Amino acid sequence: MNHPLFYCVVAGFFFAVWPMIMRVAQMNLLYGATVMGFSTFVATLIALLISPQGDLTFPGMKPVMLGLAAGVINAFGFLAYVKLITNPEWEVSKMIPAMTALLVLFGALGGWLFFKEPLTANKGIGVVLAILAVWFLR
Repeated sequence: MNHPLFYCVVAGFFFAVWPMIMRVAQMNLLYGATVMGFSTFVATLIALLISPQGDLTFPGMKPVMLGLAAGVINAFGFLAYVKLITNPEWEVSKMIPAMTALLVLFGALGGWLFFKEPLTANKGIGVVLAILAVWFLR
């Protein structure tokens, strides 16, 4: 299947479920992040090796360096996210939507800043609605 809505549903489902599993696992921040990072690496490597679309040609140094930079940035976000979902004093049902609303905001701003995507009224309304949705969950 090659439809964006399909991938939105799959990503939304799995990104909503794994934090629940991590909360039940009751691992500390660094151990939980290490286990998740390693399992993500293994699953991604297997997918790359068995995928008929897997192109194992070296992409060049610039893409690799940008990928490494993205990985480091992702690691900081991931550590913060694991902290959010493993702290039993914070409600996962509030923290995940709050983080997701900020992802909507930063995604819209990032698209505008880095890729020159237009900031339309619809995008603005979407960001405001995402923030309002979080407000209603308090």
